[in-house]
Amino acid sequence: MTAGYEEHAEKFIITERVRTDGEGSEQKIWDAVKDAFSDRNCMAYWRYPIFSQVGQKQPDILIVSCLLGLVVIEIKTTTIGSKKAAQA
Repeated sequence: MTAGYEEHAEKFIITERVRTDGEGSEQKIWDAVKDAFSDRNCMAYWRYPIFSQVGQKQPDILIVSCLLGLVVIEIKTTTIGSKKAAQA
């Protein structure tokens, strides 16, 4: 855990282990969220389960912010090359 996160540990809750692919994309985004929201009045969850009538959803990141409201971040790992190939 990076220095400075210890005092905010209760703000950043991990409900499931952060997956690490070869590039560590998800961990990089989670770390960026922690950096961006460390001084804000909010809570952030990694993989918070949401239940509805149609089943369970689990956004990668859910932020509950007094200023912004609810922020949902869904991470999709892809490359620019794969996007260009799909457009062709």
